[in-house]
Amino acid sequence: MNKKFIPLIIILLFSYLFGYNQNNFSITNNQEREVIKFKLVNNLILLPVTLNGKELTFLLDTGVKQSLLFNITKSDSLDLKQIKKVKIRGLGTEEQFDGLKSKNNLLRINNVVCPNFDLLVIIDKKFDFSSRMGLDIHGIIGSELFMDFIIEVNYNKKRIIFNNPSSYKYKKCRKCETFPLTFHYKKPYIQGIVKTFDNKNYSVKLLIDSGGGDSLWLFKNSLSKYSIPPKNFKDLLGRGLNGNIFGQKSKLTSFKIGSFKFNNLIISHPDSSSTIGNNIHFVRNGLIGAELLKRFHIIYDYPHKKITLKKNKQNFKNQFFYNKSGIELIHYGKVLVREQKAKIVFNGNQDENNGISDLFSTFSYSFKNAYQISYIKPNSIAEKTGLQKGDLISKINGKEAYNFSLQQIIQRLSDKEGKRVRIQVNRNGNFYDYKIILKELL
Repeated sequence: MNKKFIPLIIILLFSYLFGYNQNNFSITNNQEREVIKFKLVNNLILLPVTLNGKELTFLLDTGVKQSLLFNITKSDSLDLKQIKKVKIRGLGTEEQFDGLKSKNNLLRINNVVCPNFDLLVIIDKKFDFSSRMGLDIHGIIGSELFMDFIIEVNYNKKRIIFNNPSSYKYKKCRKCETFPLTFHYKKPYIQGIVKTFDNKNYSVKLLIDSGGGDSLWLFKNSLSKYSIPPKNFKDLLGRGLNGNIFGQKSKLTSFKIGSFKFNNLIISHPDSSSTIGNNIHFVRNGLIGAELLKRFHIIYDYPHKKITLKKNKQNFKNQFFYNKSGIELIHYGKVLVREQKAKIVFNGNQDENNGISDLFSTFSYSFKNAYQISYIKPNSIAEKTGLQKGDLISKINGKEAYNFSLQQIIQRLSDKEGKRVRIQVNRNGNFYDYKIILKELL
């Protein structure tokens, strides 16, 4: 089945005001490789990690140079080592806020181990990554994990293989293409070519950002004489450490890396105010996100400064989708749900009265996911219909919302033009029914 994976976009570009130390990873017992299964949620890779003996879940993000820890409470009993206060600055602002740096922790990803793991700790409760993913995410592990290995990522099988560079041998692959990587602050960059609506070609330098759910970002001011297509719409592109990042979405005629070509892909252009103070335009023209990366089998070879791509046949030709409703949803904790179950009791001779003496119902209680509207795009179909920020989603197309994952709901809001989506919401204890007819914006 051709699933429509719709990216949930969280932007995690940041800087902090202290020096950076390299974390050193290795595979225990002198093994040559380690295979690890991962979860794939909204195109993003989630790894099971153990930090100082505590089992956690980290997002794998090539777009950040140092790892982050967040969503940690006192009840987690996490024994962080050598803590000191630091200042952190998020994307799009000069404002700084308090954080922590912890050094010399023990991090394990199965048999991949770092005994001197350093990370930044986000203590601001407003940075709520888990609510936008629909499950608990405790941190982000950055590009530093790639420095000591040749890493293979298979999005279909949901597995990542860590290989020892000194013994790794490339297999013959007729359909593979290898490209050079350049690095800036230990983050990887690749060259590509974009073709715009007016048939102009631009050579672009792009950050490889596995932690960004979008397909492609372009910073319009970084390209001479580049203009955004006239058919575009204003949208919320993501959230940084200091708040929402807005910009415009449009379609790109084509994008090429080597012989790999994508037509009519969705592209995002962040507002210039979202990148001021970070010198982004001087480093790159944009970024490649997970919506594109998932269309390949990838070999990241940081030690030799190259990357190898092969078409992921399951995903490569999939259409690029976007949310047409104007609604952004977040996970809003759990609700206690009472579910009815019918139970049939046989009593006596089953030949009499069909063997049924009693029919009654039993109930079970369980906690289910709840979802809330966190943002409504101005002038969108959602706003015109009457939906409001803060509404709790009760039902989707007549079915209880807790029966769906966050991703499944977003898929329904990203369907083809003309599709009708019925939404029931709980607003301050009152229930309201709405019907959205999806409309193409591009």
